Amino acid sequence: VEVPAGAPMFLQMHFINPTGVEIANTVRLEAEALAIGTPYTETASYYTYNNSLSIPPGGITATQTCPVPAGVEFWFLTTRTHLHATLATVRDGPGPLVQSSNWEHPAIQLFPPPASYTFSPSGLTYECVFNNPGPTAITSGNDPQVDENCVGIGYFFPATRPFVCLDNTGPL
Repeated sequence: VEVPAGAPMFLQMHFINPTGVEIANTVRLEAEALAIGTPYTETASYYTYNNSLSIPPGGITATQTCPVPAGVEFWFLTTRTHLHATLATVRDGPGPLVQSSNWEHPAIQLFPPPASYTFSPSGLTYECVFNNPGPTAITSGNDPQVDENCVGIGYFFPATRPFVCLDNTGPL
């Protein structure tokens, strides 16, 4: 992340407290600064989001595929879901690149240099399996207890800006 001198920066931390009583948490943020003028390859995020979720009682598998910008290489992949997800996958074709079965601690796939990953022309597919034990549909939203998410997240290079793919439209 490039942060110009004197510029503000925003970080979001997500804590879940299932106990029902107040708890205290701390966050430790570490960063390494490069000396001014040090060359580097800029990296950015690629964020996919399934905004059309409607999970009926019993559950479903929701799958979307997004085009990937040409000529980029990924070094990090993960997923994001909520409470009702039993499996989340990012794949290229039939084989999974990363799978998460724990929504609170999603798996991370790193491709350390020089082993970055280049997606095929078919694009990045993100898929989530949901269990809905309730009597009404669950839809996309921010509350991890009552809403759901199906998200694929990646970091790529070379980059000039981050990209978003909403449902299967993008990158925007």
